Amino acid sequence: MTVSDKIGSLEWLSVWDLGPVWAFWATFGVQFVLVNVLMAIEGHFGRGRYLSFLYNNGLLIPLYVAMVTVVLQKAGASDAWYTQTWWHMLCLFVPVVIWIIIDKPSFTTAQYFSPSKLGHTLTMIPMGYWLIAPAPAFFATFKPVVAVAVVLAAIAGCLYVWATDEVVYLTDDKADPHVEWDWSASEGTPRYVEITKRGIRGGN
Repeated sequence: MTVSDKIGSLEWLSVWDLGPVWAFWATFGVQFVLVNVLMAIEGHFGRGRYLSFLYNNGLLIPLYVAMVTVVLQKAGASDAWYTQTWWHMLCLFVPVVIWIIIDKPSFTTAQYFSPSKLGHTLTMIPMGYWLIAPAPAFFATFKPVVAVAVVLAAIAGCLYVWATDEVVYLTDDKADPHVEWDWSASEGTPRYVEITKRGIRGGN
């Protein structure tokens, strides 16, 4: 019986059916690799990065998904509420809507609709689903103990990084992580304004 059979997940998004190793790399690739590729295409690749992007998207969230997969492999068949289609559809769309509401005011319009930022926002659909949808089944199973401990540590680590988030600069010019993108010219202009926290920019 696959994990998606056990928890009633949307099979086309059931990364847990791949096993923990491939679940890790799939999660790593969907957002961390994709956004970095889009940043390279935009140009000015040496601009800053948020620690939350480097640590959470680059390690802790893929680790969370991988270890949740280990736990879900131990789960039994269930018809609990969290196996129902309505729950999985909520988890597919509600997290990204909440993310947009919280995230958009921190960026200018030109930044928010840049390729890398759009890529990050759109990939929040599967990422939010992978983070939230299996949580009830995870807590209902809550074994093996090592996998559970790693998941809880990853959650704590993510929360800590988000709470203390700051920008690290890869070069001395201190370019904003997000370019001002002009779709008509297909080019981005970096902002050389030193920032430390995500929320200090005003949207326009």
